[in-house]
Amino acid sequence: MHIFTRTVTWSTIAACAALAACSSPAVDLRPKTGPTASPTPIASATATAIATATPTATPTGATPTATPTPSPTPSPVASAAFVLNPNPVVIAAVGSGCSETTATFTVSEAGYTGTFSGVIHDTSIATVALTSPGTFTVTAVTTTNGPAGTTITVSDTNGHSTTENVTVSTCLP
Repeated sequence: MHIFTRTVTWSTIAACAALAACSSPAVDLRPKTGPTASPTPIASATATAIATATPTATPTGATPTATPTPSPTPSPVASAAFVLNPNPVVIAAVGSGCSETTATFTVSEAGYTGTFSGVIHDTSIATVALTSPGTFTVTAVTTTNGPAGTTITVSDTNGHSTTENVTVSTCLP
């Protein structure tokens, strides 16, 4: 036995109800006899576009910051206003038989009333000491008689500097 079914949409039923009578052969609202088939749903959808936001990448971690370039450390600056007397300082070697194993020199700077400091660069040849304001004493350490030498950097408290030369003389006893 074959049962013939018709597909009826809700809009057709609503239209027939509004007319109060449906005489169209396409619509049969009478109950069917015998086994009934389950209605098959008909998908009817209207696509609607919905805009969605697209996520953007967010940086992770610390935000980079600019690193400042460090300023160079100023080195002592030579000043033309220094006066060294004498320059060079001449000393004799220890044990050479010469009495000049120590010598003094003075330093001055125009317009400067502060203190000075002195640093000898080769302590195997001589030492230096500030003995009074503006006066340094250089004392021989070397026992080598003959041409040798070193330098002393003399500085003020303003960062200015100059160089005193130290010469070891040849002394024949």
